[in-house]
Amino acid sequence: MLPTYRRLLCALLLLLPATLRAQATFTPAQYEQDFDYFWTTVKRNYCYFDKKQTDWEKVRQAAEPQLKSVTTRAQFVRLLENALNELYDNHASLSTNLPDSRRLIPSATDVWGAFIEGKAVLVDIRRGLGAEQVGLRPGMEVLALNDMPIEQAIQPFIGRSLKTVDDAARQVALNLALAGDHRTPRKLTVRVGGKKQDFYPDKNGLALENIQYTGLLESKRLGTIGYVKINNSLGNNALIAAFDSALTALNDTQGLILDLRECPSGATPPWPALLWAALSRRSSPTSATS
Repeated sequence: MLPTYRRLLCALLLLLPATLRAQATFTPAQYEQDFDYFWTTVKRNYCYFDKKQTDWEKVRQAAEPQLKSVTTRAQFVRLLENALNELYDNHASLSTNLPDSRRLIPSATDVWGAFIEGKAVLVDIRRGLGAEQVGLRPGMEVLALNDMPIEQAIQPFIGRSLKTVDDAARQVALNLALAGDHRTPRKLTVRVGGKKQDFYPDKNGLALENIQYTGLLESKRLGTIGYVKINNSLGNNALIAAFDSALTALNDTQGLILDLRECPSGATPPWPALLWAALSRRSSPTSATS
């Protein structure tokens, strides 16, 4: 059975388009009805509230006065985004965005950060994209983002309903800040060798808005081990046949590495079939990493 929060996202995609995609004008009362349905659906189905500091009732209380003045699609999208941010869960997102919405993490970012001993540190850099190309590297301490001290830069992405701001909430906020939005070039000020240095990962354009892949997946042999990397294609049913073909070609290997680093996860239809194929096609224990 799929995790509840993943089934929830599928439900939200069906729920929201009447307001988000249609061109008709809606009244504040209609937006209120849509928000109430959204809020109730999350309350009843999201299965990780016990791991969060989120007070979901406060989220509705905060939204109610704002809903009375919502008259446009953009205003409603932003209200929903802000509500989902209270969950500080990378899997909880809309199927639409605004130009100044944050990029999806991890699938639409090129850096990954964490707080280590109170400092914001880059712990991973995505290969082949702007951050790596301009020289950003793991281990660099992030001091500022677009000339704003990093502690200040993450504040808009920390939920207002939280009983306490835990480490998980701070990490999600940090990575949302580092990812940037869909229209603003980033400037990262980091400490390198004891000195401050500025990096501009978007200086050659906003490449993260148009990440290109050579195919649905990539596969190869690493000695006696098979390797398959899924290229952010879990929503494409054609992946099932491509994955099956890759497994056939690697069937005589002694193990399998399944690389999911380009995938944001979720409950898209091919995913259960892929796992079943990987497990059922092999007679010996298989190792999978993500």
